[in-house]
Amino acid sequence: MHRLVSHVRVVVGALALAFGLCTACYTPSVPLPPPLIEQMSFTDGQTAGTVILSSPAQAQIGAVRFSVFNVSKGVGVIFLSNADGSFTSPPFVGADGDYIDISYDSNNESTDRCTTLHVGGSLIGSDCH
Repeated sequence: MHRLVSHVRVVVGALALAFGLCTACYTPSVPLPPPLIEQMSFTDGQTAGTVILSSPAQAQIGAVRFSVFNVSKGVGVIFLSNADGSFTSPPFVGADGDYIDISYDSNNESTDRCTTLHVGGSLIGSDCH
């Protein structure tokens, strides 16, 4: 009887280990939190007609690929944020009032926010349309 109980424990333990290993490969992904767009700002670029988007450190967007696309002008830039989530984009064509799509990708997850370009003002994000 003792040998049967030991054998059952070994089988149950092996099944639990196998189940744990299998489910570890299929853990659900956690959606990316949106960047705090109100902390970002546009400044004029060095060349007339260009702008730069920058952000202070935001841990939830550290070391990810950003895409800033000026929908109104049909141009944009792609760059990586710093490890702490801060960034300064390369300059791109833009002017006050342009519609801007800001997205970032991390681990095959993507988050988009849209805003209206206002140099020096606070940004207000919304869902993109």
